[in-house]
Amino acid sequence: MLSIMMKGLAELVASHEDWLMHKVLAYAKGSGYTRYTSTLAEAWRTSISGLSQSLLECLKNQSRVPELLPDEDYTSDPIATFGILEAKRHRSRGVSLGMFLGLMKYYRQSYIDLVVQAGFGIEEVRLFRLTVDRFFDRIELGFCTEWNRLTENQTIMELQSTNRSMTNEKNKYLTIFESIRDPVFLIDKENRIGNMNQAASELFFGISVPGSTYYDNQTTRESFSWIADELVELDASGQMEVIFEKQITIGKGIFQFQIKIKQMLDVSEKFSGKIVMLNDITERKLADEALRDSELRLRTIFDTSGAGIIIVDTKGQITQANQRMTELFSCPLEAMIGTPYPAFVHPDERQEGTRIMQAMMENKVDTVHTQRHYLRKDGSDFWGYLNGRRMVGSNGEFTGLLGIISDITDNKRALEALRDSEQRLSDIIDFLPDATFAVDREGKVIAWNRAIEEMTSVQKAEMMGKNNFAYTIPFYGERRPILIDLIFMDRKEIEEKYYYILRKGDQLIAETFIPMLNGRKGVFLWGIASPLYDSGGSVVGAIESIRDISRYKENEEDLQITNRQLEIATEHAEQMAEQARQANAAKSEFLANMSHEIRTPMNAVIGMTNLLLYENLNPRQKECVETIGNSGEALLSIINNILDLSKIEGGMMELEHQPFALRSTIEESLHLIAAIASEKGLNMAYNIDKNTPRVILGDPTRLRQILINLLSNAVKFTEKGGVVISIFSRKLEKDNYEIHFAVMDTGIGIPEEKLGRLFQSFSQVDASTTRRYGGTGLGLVISKKLVEMMDGRIWVESEAGKGSTFHFTIQANSTLKDPIDTLKPVFCSEADLQKNLDHDLCILLAEDNKVNQMVTQRMLNKLGYSADVAVNGNEVLQALERQTYDVILMDVLMPEMDGLEATKAIRQRWPDGPKIIAMTASALEGDREKCMAAGMDCYLTKPAKIEDLKSALLFVASKRNN
Repeated sequence: MLSIMMKGLAELVASHEDWLMHKVLAYAKGSGYTRYTSTLAEAWRTSISGLSQSLLECLKNQSRVPELLPDEDYTSDPIATFGILEAKRHRSRGVSLGMFLGLMKYYRQSYIDLVVQAGFGIEEVRLFRLTVDRFFDRIELGFCTEWNRLTENQTIMELQSTNRSMTNEKNKYLTIFESIRDPVFLIDKENRIGNMNQAASELFFGISVPGSTYYDNQTTRESFSWIADELVELDASGQMEVIFEKQITIGKGIFQFQIKIKQMLDVSEKFSGKIVMLNDITERKLADEALRDSELRLRTIFDTSGAGIIIVDTKGQITQANQRMTELFSCPLEAMIGTPYPAFVHPDERQEGTRIMQAMMENKVDTVHTQRHYLRKDGSDFWGYLNGRRMVGSNGEFTGLLGIISDITDNKRALEALRDSEQRLSDIIDFLPDATFAVDREGKVIAWNRAIEEMTSVQKAEMMGKNNFAYTIPFYGERRPILIDLIFMDRKEIEEKYYYILRKGDQLIAETFIPMLNGRKGVFLWGIASPLYDSGGSVVGAIESIRDISRYKENEEDLQITNRQLEIATEHAEQMAEQARQANAAKSEFLANMSHEIRTPMNAVIGMTNLLLYENLNPRQKECVETIGNSGEALLSIINNILDLSKIEGGMMELEHQPFALRSTIEESLHLIAAIASEKGLNMAYNIDKNTPRVILGDPTRLRQILINLLSNAVKFTEKGGVVISIFSRKLEKDNYEIHFAVMDTGIGIPEEKLGRLFQSFSQVDASTTRRYGGTGLGLVISKKLVEMMDGRIWVESEAGKGSTFHFTIQANSTLKDPIDTLKPVFCSEADLQKNLDHDLCILLAEDNKVNQMVTQRMLNKLGYSADVAVNGNEVLQALERQTYDVILMDVLMPEMDGLEATKAIRQRWPDGPKIIAMTASALEGDREKCMAAGMDCYLTKPAKIEDLKSALLFVASKRNN
């Protein structure tokens, strides 16, 4: 048995195996012995374990310190035997005797250090150290005895065996190295490739022979330029390894690698190079990118979907929702997350909604498609259409529910309204006195009223929903097409069964004879059938009303005569309507031609007059020119009145609706008549009552036109005294007012018997008045029609010799908006005409009329310009091919190619070409729009004044500069 003292040593050795392993490894590293042995801790642990186990066995079998006796047979000693076994094992690994004895020195010292630092007493330390020394002495004796017993041949054979073993080991690891599917590089201290496996050499150098680069240093001296930065960073950081991802171009291919670089240490744990391992993650990256793209697309769809989307977890709580869902529920996303889905279901359906959700969670229901009544966070409600589906992961595990909710509140209300409408229609049909029924597109009965029940004795409940011509059995005793079916088909044999049949538009009218109907013999029926349309205009069914006309057949001849007369009257009315349409078209064409033909010479009259006024004329010449100009303006006014009347009668006149100051409009109207009134010595005044709004919404131009017509007549027929305008207002409702205008004069008056001729086209009180005062009578007609367009009326109070008062009213809303700026006519003195103009403009005049060419060129000369001339559109295009023009003055009606065609051609061939000003005698409704649609920039009607031409040139010059 072990003494108590030896037992202490045994326990110390048994409990400090790790300590001994690290201690002896430290000694070996310090003296360089690890260059010949493994640095793996487990290898050193194995040696310590074997030594400690042998020492413990020694302590167990001996109660005293083992001695070294000269005659002892150490081959039978257990400790020495351990040394013999170690000699054989180390020799097979290529360890020399000296190396082994050197290592034993550090093993021995490590055990002695353990004893010394354990805190034993002096005697115990001495005894334990001696025991350790004797133990290692016996091991070394056994090792040396075994080593020296070998012959030279045995030593050589063992060395050869050891070399073969090492070569096999090397080949085994080389095979593993070459078999690694990922590229692996070994690099030296200068970061150059020292070696690489087959995967690396094949990828980078196209060499596919395993082991070729291991034995050929010529192919492995390249540096790592594509990870040079990472290698420098690793060297500087002192880290043992680094892992990163990088994209590398190899040949024509682009690869994505996960790269791992690890420092390699020799057995002394000193730096000996680096190992670089490449993991090709290109496909994974592409898959990840595709997955990210897919997730992005799904997220985009999720976030931008017009329907609300929610995701509910396995507990029924909302975990995700899109923006539309937060809007539907009027609930922020953060408040929605974690809330049970049934909380948003209306209380009247919450129990049912919870039941269906639970069934889906328990895999009893996979999908749900239903209408659902929902409750918003703010307390309001809406109807939604729910598409719900179970969500299952790739492993088949239930992960939650997906819900897509669309707001169908409007559709539901529309459907309810449709049902109400259908019910009302059914009630109306039921109320009709004629026997009436209706079918859908498939011929199924959808209506059967009381009158047809009485006619046939077939009740509504028996007929509703029936098809296959079931509705004809009560009339004909068989299933067959009848009048209502001709809405969907065209069959001559059906028509032949009717005495009389007429197609009128989409309606069918017919008479037929029924031999027996509900017990009555010889019944004559009159029927009318019409299609039923949906809101899109598609035929969805048909309806037929039937009337018993048997008692009327006694007077059939008279009825036929009456019908024929009605047909003749209808045809005559249609002929008259067609004649009226043709007359109206002829009238419009005549007005357009008349306007153009008169405006063309008027352009010369007014244009030349306008130019003459800028010459140095003596007073008499100036008076003559002004007289010509006034006459031209009067003639132009007549033309404009005729065109206005045509627009009104043709329904083409549209009123503006904008804020304007009423007082300003009245003052402007008086100002325009003031010169004529002053020449006659007449006084002019106006007064507005305090109830009249300051600013109203309406058409100031047309109101001014009415006032000027009435004021002109008042001044024309008044020789002394004056003219007064009075305005009164009456509030109707909210901001709506009735405004009453009264224009009172002290003129000749109108006899009572002549008042009826007022407000009639081309009419005055009598021929003598026309001869004395002139006029066409159109002013009052136009005024009357404009007043009626303003929801008002016009009338007159007059007494011959005492004057007249013309009254009219309009309806308008008051407003607080700022009134529009009044447009003032442009007037320039001769000295100012050329101011602000860009005289570098190159101008082309397109005009076929010689007189108008001369007028326009002289106007341009006054403005400081000259112009080339083209007489039609073809010449315009030829001129543009020769040189560049800044502005074209374009007539519309020209021979060969007109102005509109020429403008379109210019805009196609020269998109950034010249600015085009329309100068046309076409002044009807829509003419300006046609010019602008063709591509023109500005629009002037003939006759044009020089001030108008200057304004147009300034306008297009500003557009050109911009």
